[in-house]
Amino acid sequence: MLIQPPKLAVDTRGHFRLASPMVYRWEEKRETVTVPAGTRTDFATIPRPLRPIIQVNGRHRLAAILHDYLYSKGGSFPSDRGGQVEYTRAEADAVFYKAMRDDQVAPWKALAMFSAVRACGFVFWRPKP
Repeated sequence: MLIQPPKLAVDTRGHFRLASPMVYRWEEKRETVTVPAGTRTDFATIPRPLRPIIQVNGRHRLAAILHDYLYSKGGSFPSDRGGQVEYTRAEADAVFYKAMRDDQVAPWKALAMFSAVRACGFVFWRPKP
């Protein structure tokens, strides 16, 4: 559940940056994920031929920011309560789907985007040792 949406600022062509943090409550983990101010985003990586159907910057943008942040952390981020929160790529993809549905992304679109990250996300997933 989104607790605090970020303010966005134009960064460079095709990219934005968070001008304020984005805070998301990951209910399944009972943790709060804070995407820090300054984080760069291109929102969702959508292949050019699919952009007439699914835009890069749509209702799913906040879920995409969260998902990209989780992928960038490679399975571990600092807990607000101390220690580290561990998660798998599958869990990061599942919270992406849930965050999209929370933001009223159409079920077919959320499922299509979730399926795409499940099928191809391994290319971008970099687990931390």
